[in-house]
Amino acid sequence: MDAEDNRFSMAQALVLMSYWYESPKNPKDIWHWACIALSAARAIEFGFNIEGDMDALAPGKHFKNPEQERQWRRILWSAYCRYTITALGMRQPIPQGNAELHIPVLTSADFCLSPLPRDLLAVIGDEYAFLGDAGYQEQMAVLCIKYTELCTHLAHILSCQYSTTSLITDPTAMSPTITLAASTSTVDIVSKYDEGLVSWLLNLPACVHYSAGSLSDGRDQVLFLLRAFLKMLYLTTTITLHRPFAQQQSFSQDVNLFRYSSHLKVEQATTEIMEIVYCLHNRGLTRFLPLTAVTSIFTTAMFNIQQTVSENAMTRIKSGSCLHTCTLVMKSLADVHIAADDGLSMLATTVQRTKFRWCHQYLCEIGSIIAG
Repeated sequence: MDAEDNRFSMAQALVLMSYWYESPKNPKDIWHWACIALSAARAIEFGFNIEGDMDALAPGKHFKNPEQERQWRRILWSAYCRYTITALGMRQPIPQGNAELHIPVLTSADFCLSPLPRDLLAVIGDEYAFLGDAGYQEQMAVLCIKYTELCTHLAHILSCQYSTTSLITDPTAMSPTITLAASTSTVDIVSKYDEGLVSWLLNLPACVHYSAGSLSDGRDQVLFLLRAFLKMLYLTTTITLHRPFAQQQSFSQDVNLFRYSSHLKVEQATTEIMEIVYCLHNRGLTRFLPLTAVTSIFTTAMFNIQQTVSENAMTRIKSGSCLHTCTLVMKSLADVHIAADDGLSMLATTVQRTKFRWCHQYLCEIGSIIAG
């Protein structure tokens, strides 16, 4: 970092470093690099403010040309999304100041939408010539824009719903352990963020809407997978918002009714995630999912484990079957993402508990990989 003078290159490299995973005991983990990447991306704008005038820190005021500003905006939003997604996956608290970038969201004008060079098309062949198609690139840009918007909602929810309640230092560990707990959010707060999520979903352009039957050829496979992932992230954000409130106890009848509504939304979200996972698994596409999908699938698996204690036999069997599918998909992702292997270990430990005896027995009968 000290040897690199180009702030753009340094910020881009740090975003890539946030994907580096060496070992669980390494203090410079994914979260470490995600935080530094966001700080470096924010600092690019300040580095161009040579006048020292705080009023002159308006975004885009000091870049040499529009392309330089567009590049900065892309890097900054990439770092912000990576930071938010990492916080979701690693259960890290987001300070209130980092939940907002205070710059406009990306637009299509921020992307370099142009045909691919002929020499590159000659290398990749006719099969992938669609990568240079203007319509295809436009859809990819819209997917990216909607992804950044969703990450903004997610950051606000993580900042509001979860707080650092204790900081436990383990003398045998390489770094402190942060314990997160749900904050005591009110019905108004949860409703506010829920309305924001619903509005985001309703305003999605048709080209980025996920539909299980929209897959036709190789060109559509990429878009289909990204649409599915975007929908999974939306559903995971919904679970993140409502799950803490659904678990709260209250003596107020109105609050209990809303709590029941939150529980239903969590249940519906996990069901929809499973439907997407089934669809991708049957088409052999789950191995291409990004790391964040592990968080979505793990969250769904944990919910289904909880459902196996239901008094309804059909609910137990359905939840056990869904859990088995989740473990199969996570096993396929473990070859690409180490976090999936860690998630399987946590699921295996959970089902060993006495509370989930029926679940463990069911998994043993069907030969699940986490039954032990």
